Amino acid sequence: MIGPTPIDDLPGKVAALRSALQKAMPNRVHKDGYRRDIDEHLPDELRDGVVMLVAGTESDYSDRLGMEAREGDLRLALVIEFRIDADDDGAEVERQELAMAEEIKDFVRAGVPGIGLDLGSIYTSSQQITPYGFVVAELIAGPPRHTLN
Repeated sequence: MIGPTPIDDLPGKVAALRSALQKAMPNRVHKDGYRRDIDEHLPDELRDGVVMLVAGTESDYSDRLGMEAREGDLRLALVIEFRIDADDDGAEVERQELAMAEEIKDFVRAGVPGIGLDLGSIYTSSQQITPYGFVVAELIAGPPRHTLN
């Protein structure tokens, strides 16, 4: 590795989140990179739902003396893309999107060891691209939370 050793292991944090997602959503297809065109996925993959986790913005670093620019939050986009059968309509897309949103909330509620995990917001396709659909959730991964337990 070139340069100083990173203080915050962001690649390790993203890898831990991806691993936890695979365990939380074992019936979905997981891919490391984002695909801009939904048709880049195979039909069988889209039937199951393709999960992609994409790192985004870092923010909210500590300003405590000696901890400057540490313990920040990493915002990620959790994207699930899918396709329904041609005989189904937008109501089926909506039903699946709402079920996927519940899966995401369950994942956040379960947590990931060593990572403070919050859910920002969840967006759906709103039936705009039927027979395709998508769910995008904003995840906020930060320092582990300390509790009295």
